[in-house]
Amino acid sequence: MAGVTFLRGADARVEKAPDGMDVRVLVRAQQGSMATFSLPVAAVGRALRHQRVAELWYVVQGSGEFWSAQDSGERVESIRTGDSLHIAPGTTFQVRAGAHDSLTIVGVTMPPWPGVDEAWLVRGKWQQSAIDNSTEDSSVVLRLAHCADIQQLNKIALRSKAWWGYDDAFLAQCALELGVELAAVEAELVVVACVRGSAGETTIAAFGGLERLPDKSFELSHLFVSPCYIGRGIGRPVLLKLISMVNAHDGQTLWVQADPQAASFYTRCGGIEAGTRPSGSVAGRKLPCFTFDCSNDGLARAASALAPRVQVGS
Repeated sequence: MAGVTFLRGADARVEKAPDGMDVRVLVRAQQGSMATFSLPVAAVGRALRHQRVAELWYVVQGSGEFWSAQDSGERVESIRTGDSLHIAPGTTFQVRAGAHDSLTIVGVTMPPWPGVDEAWLVRGKWQQSAIDNSTEDSSVVLRLAHCADIQQLNKIALRSKAWWGYDDAFLAQCALELGVELAAVEAELVVVACVRGSAGETTIAAFGGLERLPDKSFELSHLFVSPCYIGRGIGRPVLLKLISMVNAHDGQTLWVQADPQAASFYTRCGGIEAGTRPSGSVAGRKLPCFTFDCSNDGLARAASALAPRVQVGS
């Protein structure tokens, strides 16, 4: 029939959404795309924020809760079979299924879903559980960054920063400072952590970088973990590798100017508080500083505290 497109149920592919929901991809048109999203009993999806698309949801089965946040505030609403809702672009949201109920939703995305880069993972209200943990116990491989990695590393830095809830205006102010410089990669001062999947493929999960200082000490230029891997302990081996790199360059100290949200991470990793310093991106913002001892004794202590099960590549 002219003007009508059919997609048979048997032909609909199943994917994993950025928030961890199981997605059955349905019919797609120029104006929008349709899919079903499902969570098992008591599961919690990742929190995310869409950049440009709006979505219409209809709950076809089950119950749960829907958390949303905008500049004007946040709220939690119960959702159940028969409910419908509109999610505007730029809204941060998170979904969890009921304690005794799975949850199935039919959603329409407008304009059509452009791909995974549309969704930015952020810190949500609840601890997520609806994630693909298939790589959680796989080996982490550390290697020096390649020039071809730079675009991906810049994306990870912005996404990791956004995870803490910073808005687009703030991220735009930080974008230049967060960027990875080609010279640092060519000088072998940037290291990446790759997670190896079950099929042998590798994905960059985190990265860190160093900047040489005139007094032969070094400063941490980057340490970012992709939001998909936050909480899996991948940042610690990257930090240990960077400390060992400073030691190999005969440096004695690694200086860290941290995001306030990450201060507790550096404290747990053995960093010594060293006051505050003005942000290089946002006027009037003070950032906590830490130092790490990179002498042979300091490296031994760091290795004892941070040592992961990793393979070191080249």
